[in-house]
Amino acid sequence: MRSGWVSLTLPALAGIVLVVVAGAGIVWSAGRRRAGDSEAAGSADPAREEADVASGESVAAVTSAVASPVESLEIERKYEVEDGAALPAAEDFAALGLRLAEPEHHRLEARYFDTPDGALAAQRVAVRMRAGGKDEGWHLKEKGAEGARELLWPPAEEMPQGLRAELERRIGADGARRLDVIGRLRTERTTVRVTAVDGVEVIELADDRVDATNELTGRRQQWREWEAELIPGADEGLLDRIEPLLIAAGAARVRGTSKIQRTMS
Repeated sequence: MRSGWVSLTLPALAGIVLVVVAGAGIVWSAGRRRAGDSEAAGSADPAREEADVASGESVAAVTSAVASPVESLEIERKYEVEDGAALPAAEDFAALGLRLAEPEHHRLEARYFDTPDGALAAQRVAVRMRAGGKDEGWHLKEKGAEGARELLWPPAEEMPQGLRAELERRIGADGARRLDVIGRLRTERTTVRVTAVDGVEVIELADDRVDATNELTGRRQQWREWEAELIPGADEGLLDRIEPLLIAAGAARVRGTSKIQRTMS
């Protein structure tokens, strides 16, 4: 034996090589398992994902198909106004113990659907797809004695399955297939939130300039209207309290006529 060197026999060298190879194999297998776990966590079904991409199916469409609608009861009043009218000033609302928030501006575009024979309108039901604003998406609105019951699904190119089911329940199994666009509305909207002295929002005022087209006749109309919508949970009597302010500003109350009804008249 020389100083600083160790003499190894052939069997010893072979044993060392086997140990090194076995260790490398263990590390490689563990790495493969970790990669597989990561892929499984990122995609429960990679083949389905590839098929969805290939078919052009959007995330919004998938979400809309499975999402439950948001349900609300819409209590509002409509007023027709001339072009030169202005919403009451903040001081007018302050005299009633109310405050105005800063105005917000929105551009809304909506397509309304019905059957050729007006099956939905006959049941006081409206279906629309709206783009823009705080509540864009697919809507089903059904008028009742207390207000309009509204179901809202997220925006999507295709009609949500939940909405199709609602239509089947109302107008038959082929209801959704019989629908067509009956009207298009483009609205320039300015909204102002009305709050109580404690800062709780109670009413939303909307100043709408509407450009509407009846797709069945080609007739086009333009008008301006105000809406006073009660925030859920607020006292309905507040609508009575602010109405004199709106009338004094030049508004005329309109009862029982929605935008789509006016468009189709």
